[in-house]
Amino acid sequence: LEALSKVVETCREGGVDPPVEVVQLRDKLEEGFKTWFSFRRSLPPATVVPGYDLRDERPSSPAVVAASLVGRILWPTTRLRDMWEAVQRELLVWRSPVLISGEKMPFGIRVFPGMDPYMDDRQYHSSTIWPRDTPYLIKFLEQIKEGVTGLLVNNLDHEACEAGFGYCSELFSLPVGYNPAKGSHRENPVPVKNPAQYWSQWCDPYLEHQAELGLSIERR
Repeated sequence: LEALSKVVETCREGGVDPPVEVVQLRDKLEEGFKTWFSFRRSLPPATVVPGYDLRDERPSSPAVVAASLVGRILWPTTRLRDMWEAVQRELLVWRSPVLISGEKMPFGIRVFPGMDPYMDDRQYHSSTIWPRDTPYLIKFLEQIKEGVTGLLVNNLDHEACEAGFGYCSELFSLPVGYNPAKGSHRENPVPVKNPAQYWSQWCDPYLEHQAELGLSIERR
């Protein structure tokens, strides 16, 4: 839906009529999304099974990913802001920087609401934090003109603490249980599963927001 909408938009901006079949497919996808992923709460359902009329209505990171990609196509900014209120209330995870002084900052979003610690793969899709969702959260926030500096700085702090810039674990668990460490860091999300996971790493937002961060990154 996002790709086809971009094709239609680019054609019209260039004074060219978009192919009829592209417009028809795009309209069909939009109608299907609105039909099956319509929502009464603040976020779209995590998933649906049309043949059985089943819907998972829980707030979820997949809903945020979807909103970051097609939000402006389907919904007005006021609806997106309602979504952000739900994300802050149900999904947003905070972390205290370790190497950088300061208060807690946003770090990422959990897959589903809850406080389940990661013990094994049965919790893989529970209240774990997937770093690969964070750039979609950033794109979502850009749509509603919310700042993303805290997210960017906090994720750099994590990488530097764990190993070095460019290092990222596959998942993070919520810090459930007794942590004997002192200070606010004891409440930070805990890296789990595979270390140095390329699938979880991202960097484009740093290129796009480098001026806000006081960076000068040369593209190669």
